[in-house]
Amino acid sequence: MGASYDYVRTTRLNFNLDHDLPTPVIRPGDASQRPFFGIVASTIGSPAVPLIGAQNRPITTFGNTGYVQVREPGAKSEYQALVFRAQDCTGEHGPQPAQRFATRHRLGQ
Repeated sequence: MGASYDYVRTTRLNFNLDHDLPTPVIRPGDASQRPFFGIVASTIGSPAVPLIGAQNRPITTFGNTGYVQVREPGAKSEYQALVFRAQDCTGEHGPQPAQRFATRHRLGQ
């Protein structure tokens, strides 16, 4: 029998921040109601099918194929796990495989 607890916390992770994204829109008929950042130059599949609701990038100097991306050091991540283990040693043929139960929690910002 045993238990273990894992805790990992990191700060100052780098992430890419794109400053040239259009204002997100909710596409008509999208049941998920998630914000959509589609760019006009974006297509799906072959042959290319334009994305419904796609917009132009706000900084027109680079057109729709360029972007303005900055590395930001402000991301954080946290992971926690609690694992319980039990092993039955009373089997006819020796120890049986361990049974495990784990609960995990992850927080990403």
